[in-house]
Amino acid sequence: MKIKCTLHAQADKYAEGGFSFHVFHRNDMTYCGYVACDTVEVEFAEPPIEALVNGAVAAYRKEQERIRAEAHSKVSLLDEEIQKLLCIEHKPDLKVVA
Repeated sequence: MKIKCTLHAQADKYAEGGFSFHVFHRNDMTYCGYVACDTVEVEFAEPPIEALVNGAVAAYRKEQERIRAEAHSKVSLLDEEIQKLLCIEHKPDLKVVA
């Protein structure tokens, strides 16, 4: 399979020369900090649909787990704050009568 893609450069302090290069199917990636350099034709063997679907499902499941862990952490913090409020002792103001 051959597709036309755009070669982009992005500033990268760890890359040799200060830029890393990436190929994207989209023409404009400037909103992500990339600069379009050239249009190139890329040839590759298309992977089986099962591999693509399995990869996408695995990525979604990983994102689900990340969101669950983040939500659990936030809920735990809220539970702690609720418990702190419920543990506050009620002490009425003592009025001194002179």
